[in-house]
Amino acid sequence: MQLGWIDFSKEEKNKVLDVINLLEEPGTLDELGIAPIRDGFANLFFPGTSTIQTRAKYFFLVPYACISIERSNETDEKQFIRKLDDIEHECGKRLLKLNEDGTIGKVAITNGGWVKRPPTAIYWAGIRSYGIFKGGRISLREYAYINCKRKLLRKVSRLQGLNEGEFENEKDDSDAGGFLHTSFWHVPDFDVDNWNKEITMNLSSEESELLKSQIIKKHPESLMAYILKENIVDFLECNRFEDLRASVHNGFSEQMKRDYEMAVAFARFLFGIRIQYNLIVSGGENEKAVECWTEFEKRMNSEAAIELQEIFARLRISNFGLMHFLIEAKRQMLDGDIDGLKNGIIAREKFLKGIGRAKTSNPGDFPVDKWFSGDILNYRMGNAKTIIRDIFEGEGLKC
Repeated sequence: MQLGWIDFSKEEKNKVLDVINLLEEPGTLDELGIAPIRDGFANLFFPGTSTIQTRAKYFFLVPYACISIERSNETDEKQFIRKLDDIEHECGKRLLKLNEDGTIGKVAITNGGWVKRPPTAIYWAGIRSYGIFKGGRISLREYAYINCKRKLLRKVSRLQGLNEGEFENEKDDSDAGGFLHTSFWHVPDFDVDNWNKEITMNLSSEESELLKSQIIKKHPESLMAYILKENIVDFLECNRFEDLRASVHNGFSEQMKRDYEMAVAFARFLFGIRIQYNLIVSGGENEKAVECWTEFEKRMNSEAAIELQEIFARLRISNFGLMHFLIEAKRQMLDGDIDGLKNGIIAREKFLKGIGRAKTSNPGDFPVDKWFSGDILNYRMGNAKTIIRDIFEGEGLKC
């Protein structure tokens, strides 16, 4: 049987690459398919972030690059995308030369190449989420198409001798709607011709102020907005999601408090499942897993007293297989049915990955000192800390 790659759109390709990148990130491996809950909570607390974002500056470097091409005479959408990729590549090389922390593509550039997932692809969703891009939910390629069509129509109107008012009423552009006459970007003033000559990863005060205000405006009920609004610098000292209870919990809204407690409870409950996963994969030889299970078993009944149905409702989880797996794991923990818990974990992984690819199908075949399936959930807090730190430092706050 021959296998091949079906060439879908760039958007679909990027979704696949997102998954591949996630699998390369420490702590994000999803052997048991709990991503809908993990990401659901992460989006409540730290919207617009992802595990492959590096620095806040890219929320502006991407728009600056796009705007610089908008100001050119480019009317071909494919060339628009290629020029954008070239600009990002050049920015990456300049940032690497300055040894800027968080430069995307360090390894690829050092080896004379460039990344498959450029900053535009990594940050596009966040840029839309924060309202820095004002074109709604359209994709990068759709934005390039509309921008190029707008310029092409204006070029035609000049050739036909139409004045601006006549152009605005032309029927040829009706399918693109108001986009043809709208500014796509909400960014501070910048030097369009020289913005990438002396770039740095540090946010300017204007960039910090704008990014902060947009996050607060677009996601006012999020934990991220609360931390930024209240200038809670102590948040940056927290290493675990659970640590937030002491530093910022008192100021949460009642809904955020409830969301936070549910997320903490789920992280602790899931960790018990992950401990057992590592015991299974290592044939019971992983010392960390043995120690962690000894501690977890002492509090297993309390950890299993989690309100799963409330979590499903809050995050609008509709994945029956995931819900059934978690409900059964809860029941097995409460009943002390550890063999049943193990069998459920094995069945879940085999269902998701197939018998041949499931690690639990071949216990003992993997390094016994390696931890699989992620540690306790932090809900992208580490990435959010980097973004928030950049904003605070851009404002001149001591971090």
